Formats: sequence, C-alpha cells, structure tokens
Amino acid sequence: MVADNILTIEDLKQCLFNALSNNSLLSDKHDPNKMGVVWPDKRSVISHQVAADLFQFIDVGIERIFEYQNGGGNYYEIALKSNYKFAASGVAELAVLPHQGFDRIIAVYGKRQHWHIYGEDSKVIAKNYATGKLQNKTELL
Repeated sequence: MVADNILTIEDLKQCLFNALSNNSLLSDKHDPNKMGVVWPDKRSVISHQVAADLFQFIDVGIERIFEYQNGGGNYYEIALKSNYKFAASGVAELAVLPHQGFDRIIAVYGKRQHWHIYGEDSKVIAKNYATGKLQNKTELL
C-alpha cells in the first residue's frame, strides 16, 4: 500500500507491518545495532527499546499519528505511548555516538526504500509545519 491510500491508523500500521515482514522498515542507517558504523551525513537512530520489538511497537506502542504533506509525498509523525522512554537519537555526521534525543518516529514511503522509519524531534516538526515545509496536518484516527 502506498501513502495515497492511508486513511486510518490501522491502514498505516498495516503498511508498517508489511515493511517489517519485508525487512525494509528499519534501514542500517537508523538501526541501533549499527550505531558503530560511521555515516557521512547526520542521521537518527531508533531507540533500542523500539527496535527490539518493532512488531510490538507498531501493534500497541503508538499513541497518535499526524499526517503531513511535504512536497515529496506523505510524512507520518508517530507519538509513542508513555512506556517508551524515547523514540530515537540524533547522531552527527562522521560520529558513532548520539548527541540528542528525539521524541517522535517518522514513517515515510519512498520509491527506492519503500516504507521505512526514522526519528525526529517534535520541535523540529512543529517548526517545519509553521514555516510551510510540512503542510496539511491531519490526525489519523
């Protein structure tokens, strides 16, 4: 299912479950078990707590989802339930240690990578929405 067909939280969950079964949901760049690999650009790394059981996270760990358009497609901001300490960490270019925490998981669909997830800070998302980089905010129900 591509992003154009997402109408509910359950629709998005099904897309994420499908990506999980195809081993495309979590790329090496965002995998906490690959934290020691140096990347030439900054990245986010999903928390060990989320990554340890992605099925469980998708099934019961999602509190709310907001959908945006970002010019290149749809962008899904996922707020985690309170039993998750944090969503992800930011890692600077050419670094292997995180330098900041992120409180959101982002799900996107790309032509090359298909459905995949990464982390982001809700303050950055709010700024991008306020400046028009993200548009048409809608909560999925």
